[in-house]
Amino acid sequence: MKAGKAHRVPLSRQALEVLQRAQARGGRGYVFPAPNGGGMLPDNANSASGGAARRQRDTAGFRSSFKDWSAQPRRRVRSKPVLYNAGRDPMPKATAMEFWTATVAAPNRSADFARRAEAAGWDGMLVVDSQNLSGDPYICLALAAEATGTLGLATSVTNPVTRHAAVTASSALSVQRLSGGRMVVGIGRGDSALAHLGRAPARLGWFERYVAHLQAYLRGEEVAFEAIDIPHDAAGPTEVLGLAGEPEISSIRWIGDGPKVPVEVVATGPRVIGIAARHADRVLLALGAEPKRVAWGMETARQAAEQAGRDPDELKFGAYVNVVCHDDPAVGRELGRATTGLFARFSVMYGEISGPADAAQAEVFRNLHDLYDMNAHGQAGGQQTTALTEEFIDGYAVVGDPDHCVSRLQDLVDLGVDKFLVMGPNFAAPSPDARAAAARFAEEVLPRLRG
Repeated sequence: MKAGKAHRVPLSRQALEVLQRAQARGGRGYVFPAPNGGGMLPDNANSASGGAARRQRDTAGFRSSFKDWSAQPRRRVRSKPVLYNAGRDPMPKATAMEFWTATVAAPNRSADFARRAEAAGWDGMLVVDSQNLSGDPYICLALAAEATGTLGLATSVTNPVTRHAAVTASSALSVQRLSGGRMVVGIGRGDSALAHLGRAPARLGWFERYVAHLQAYLRGEEVAFEAIDIPHDAAGPTEVLGLAGEPEISSIRWIGDGPKVPVEVVATGPRVIGIAARHADRVLLALGAEPKRVAWGMETARQAAEQAGRDPDELKFGAYVNVVCHDDPAVGRELGRATTGLFARFSVMYGEISGPADAAQAEVFRNLHDLYDMNAHGQAGGQQTTALTEEFIDGYAVVGDPDHCVSRLQDLVDLGVDKFLVMGPNFAAPSPDARAAAARFAEEVLPRLRG
């Protein structure tokens, strides 16, 4: 606020992270409170610090320096201004590109992986949530939070069946508080986590109610008992206890102040994309890296948002992309074959193909569906990987040298994708070729896309 007028201030991701951490410390409404009581900093706070040059510095001097800097010509960056919101709405993200890397939930390795990811320039760390195949994601994310200072932390992805929405919210809020505001809940309908319980992905109605309840809990709102799906044969109502007093509604009572934990919904089919468009803080498309498929997903989301009365221009989009940065495409395809098959299956999970596909792609999708063995989920050498042709991998995934990777991903940036969840080899892979491919992506692709 200046001269009675509100000002919109563009903030970088790093600046937003500083504000998130400052807000988490409290301060009676001030971002940077005075140390003696938490009130507003006095006017002379700046001039009272800073060594021999302090007499030459004042607040106006900072404004003058910024004015001179901002007048200098510079390369145009694709970004939109964001306004920091000290309330409970989702924290706005900087519109510079975000790149997140993924790992399994391994408690003994999570802290080291997180430190290495942050040092390598990744924006965030995704942790698998599949209880029969890996450890607890929230324990791993808490360990990662303690080991890092700026790295984003997310489930990739949780589901609406293995935990009640209040439990998911409480776990996410715990990591949020521990990390100073770096937690993100990534959620889908469930895949391997449910398959290993003998179940298919969650039904659409159940999933939508769950996401709505999760968002309510994370906003500090209340959820009526009547809306909570706990079967009576699992637990009866509290009335049978004859208590002198009992809760009348469900909410997270310890939520406190601070930025809301964002909920990002992973979606492939049109109906789940619609749920994401109605409820999510970001729509994460798992449609591959072909612009025609990603554009279809984005347009589907915008139409669903508009039908629900939500401004489609306010939607944020991320994309799961299979990427292998390697000069030899043949080697790159083999390094990325298993994870490409895992993600491509989502587009044909029930036998019907989601998104545009030509005849050759449609044949691969159908073969992948028929051959998929959940016992070899995401594993190299699984029979499902034989369904993937070279042409299919080259289209659905991004495989090639750094120039090729930059060009392919820039196509998605131009569509409006500003967050990439990169699947494929990472720096902790056992194969030397895989680690080399991961290093080339981090060192030769990420800096160029960030401009």
